[in-house]
Amino acid sequence: MNNQRAFSFTGMLIALTIFAAVVLAVAMSGAETASRLKTTECSQQRGKINVAIAQYVKATNAEPEAPISPADLGIYLASDLRDPWVCPANGTISIKNGLVYCSIHMPADDEHIACRQNLRLILKAAAEYSAAQGIRIGQGVSIAGLVNLGYLEVMPQCPGNGTYSIDRIGNAPYCSVHKILTLPPVDNIKLLAE
Repeated sequence: MNNQRAFSFTGMLIALTIFAAVVLAVAMSGAETASRLKTTECSQQRGKINVAIAQYVKATNAEPEAPISPADLGIYLASDLRDPWVCPANGTISIKNGLVYCSIHMPADDEHIACRQNLRLILKAAAEYSAAQGIRIGQGVSIAGLVNLGYLEVMPQCPGNGTYSIDRIGNAPYCSVHKILTLPPVDNIKLLAE
């Protein structure tokens, strides 16, 4: 009789452990999905701020790297942004050196700043190449090609030892460590070349 109780108790413990593991897995996958959604929403929000920066720079003839305050962008920001300076995960969105950062999803530490400036140089070189050569959006391009043609002075080096790549005009350059540069919509890429 005691053996049956022990087996029954052990069986219940196993069943409860499995149930708890399943509940935990479902809860974690829901949290991961929510986290990915907030990351995507933050990226879209930073993209809209990048568009506002491009419009501000074009309208005022300001340098893209010049200090830009949130107040400067007021009329250029998309009206659907509830609070453009707070990301969906409650991070703080800021502008440094003309680049948009999030305290949670895209920190503004020195390594990220240097990498994003390199990505921006690559993007600008691709836009200049496209404009000068009449290359259309969607056509292939490489960083080595931009260096060989003189649109980049040297091959950019990521401070975090990442590898940079870009495959097509109109696509954002990519860093294997710091990921992708938040890019304005294709319609605004020509603003970067001007």
